[in-house]
Amino acid sequence: MSDNYTGFSERLKINTEAEREWVEAHFKTLGSLEDSSDEAGPEAEKLAELYELEEWEHSLDFDWNFEDGHLSIYSEESGNVNNAATFVQLFLKEFYPEDHFHISWANWCSKSSYGEFGGGAVFITAESMDWISSYDFIQAKLKEFSS
Repeated sequence: MSDNYTGFSERLKINTEAEREWVEAHFKTLGSLEDSSDEAGPEAEKLAELYELEEWEHSLDFDWNFEDGHLSIYSEESGNVNNAATFVQLFLKEFYPEDHFHISWANWCSKSSYGEFGGGAVFITAESMDWISSYDFIQAKLKEFSS
């Protein structure tokens, strides 16, 4: 059996102290879910629902840090692209509703397993996320070829 991974690494420009404070408060609120979903409060519950986190899940499943005026959003070993994209979309809604961002990712595994390698990308705006994965691309081409 092999271990599967999803890797990505992007940088989001942080232009103001208010943006940095929003990011820190956002992650602190979600971090309060680690204490107890009962004690986390309505804001944390609202964010958990938005990210589709279950009671027992206490993280966004991606890593982040501030570096050189940017917020680095990445996965050290394996991360949740959907949660990272949702976070960025919330940031855009709050600060840059006319802007965009993108995340590309790679999927791989520790042992050579058929069909376990691939990747994709998501293009994010304040109002939408457009996704493409290598798996979906291949499936569409196979359907097109068979027609």
